Amino acid sequence: MRFFIAAASCAVAAAAELRGSVAAGELPAIPDESVAHISMNESAVVFVGLCFMYALRGLGSPETATKGNMAGVIGMLVAIIFACLDPRFTRHSGILAIICFVVAAICGLSISSKATMIVMPQMVAGFHASVGFAAVMVAYARYFDAEEVMNAGHLVETMIGIFF
Repeated sequence: MRFFIAAASCAVAAAAELRGSVAAGELPAIPDESVAHISMNESAVVFVGLCFMYALRGLGSPETATKGNMAGVIGMLVAIIFACLDPRFTRHSGILAIICFVVAAICGLSISSKATMIVMPQMVAGFHASVGFAAVMVAYARYFDAEEVMNAGHLVETMIGIFF
């Protein structure tokens, strides 16, 4: 638990540092709510990333697997909450997200309930392939999004994500 508190405080401090210089231990003045919302999102991204890294580390041994799973669950909950708090998240987006969650849960439960321990590595590899396919689809959607103008760095990143 101390790890998560330390990670959250570091993330908040890093986000404050990004928004302006910290003078004599004072946090910079935040001019409006949009800047505060962005810094909270940045803090959440750092916290979620740390949770997922801790989860992967925890899954390395049977003794720490429970803590690793819990860190992953906490990270995913924070990611979902902050995605729902985003101003671009509409009612239509929420309905689509719920439909996708239900379909994914049904598919995952039906596949995993039939799997024995012998085929577990193949099942995990199949699920990872699904995640890779989803990442490619996100890259395609982002590339063809007419509203978003990407600079050269984002274009290179998107092409690497699609083709490699």
